[in-house]
Amino acid sequence: MNVRISYRPTWILIAVLTVVCVALTFQNLQMQNHLQELHDQEQNWIQDRAFLIESLKHLQKDWMKLQHGSLDQTPESKIKVKKLRQSGSEFLRALLNLQPRFGLEDADRRFFSILKDGFVQKVKLTHDMMFREKLRMREINACKEWEKMNIPLGWPATGRLASKFGWRMHPVLHTTKKHEGVDISNQYLTEIRSTAGGVVAFSGYQRGYGKTIVVDHGNGYQTLYAHASRLKVRKGQRVHSGELLALMGSTGRSTGPHLHYEISYKGKKIDPLTMIN
Repeated sequence: MNVRISYRPTWILIAVLTVVCVALTFQNLQMQNHLQELHDQEQNWIQDRAFLIESLKHLQKDWMKLQHGSLDQTPESKIKVKKLRQSGSEFLRALLNLQPRFGLEDADRRFFSILKDGFVQKVKLTHDMMFREKLRMREINACKEWEKMNIPLGWPATGRLASKFGWRMHPVLHTTKKHEGVDISNQYLTEIRSTAGGVVAFSGYQRGYGKTIVVDHGNGYQTLYAHASRLKVRKGQRVHSGELLALMGSTGRSTGPHLHYEISYKGKKIDPLTMIN
């Protein structure tokens, strides 16, 4: 009796197993390549994030300088603001380019959202600063124009406003008398400065006023600074706005160290507070 043994099922099984192994190997290679791509993307994201954080730090430094006014208010500051705005826009575009990337963790997504929203706010604040910078430059230019006109503005000395312009009871004579200026009280030797440019018309001692400086501003305005302890300018000397004229004292008819400050326009006394404020 002859028995035939068929090997066909065995070869079919071997072929199927071979195909399965090849398929699994190919799939494994694809998974490895995909994991390598995700790893590379993650490394790129980490590098980009580090670079953007460093860029943000530099932008924040410039932003803080502009916010606190540590940059000089010059035409160069406008260029600085413009560059900050341009770099801010480039930075924002770089952030937005990172958003479509896949494979990011939830923590990275939250970090991206916070960083992007925070920087958008910084850019808005930077634009607001640019607007304030323009207004400030206009004010500076306006003040320069006023300085050219030699109009007395601002406080001639620091201190407390002790007496206003108008009728009052005189502290020494004890009679009702018109006070033709304002009194600013402070310590001895407090600096007294010119409120506008001009020429010193008088520097010396006047009865009642004590040691006094009178500055003629050449446009109808004159300012008087009285009761000083020391005079720092002489008659005929040209002075600029903010220049030191004298030191506060209590000479003349006075009850304590203070500055009596007067402004006259075309010979008529006017209330200095209208020019100070």
